[in-house]
Amino acid sequence: MRFFKTKAKCPDCGLEFEYALSEEDLEDELGEEVFCPRCGELALCSPYTPCSEREYSRILHAYDELEEMYEAEELEEDWE
Repeated sequence: MRFFKTKAKCPDCGLEFEYALSEEDLEDELGEEVFCPRCGELALCSPYTPCSEREYSRILHAYDELEEMYEAEELEEDWE
């Protein structure tokens, strides 16, 4: 299986982040809509480039951590 990565930037909050997909996900057009892990808005992406499986896993892990971090911040703000 092949893997692909991109750099994305949210036009709403300005967050820049990496995103990665498998070949199957790319074929299913799941890469056309990448959402910002901070605010959930649709991000602007550069073209996808091939990457290794290790890089793919690292990028997905980092994206998941960003989602969790911003979700936790949002919950803290709700309590204040």
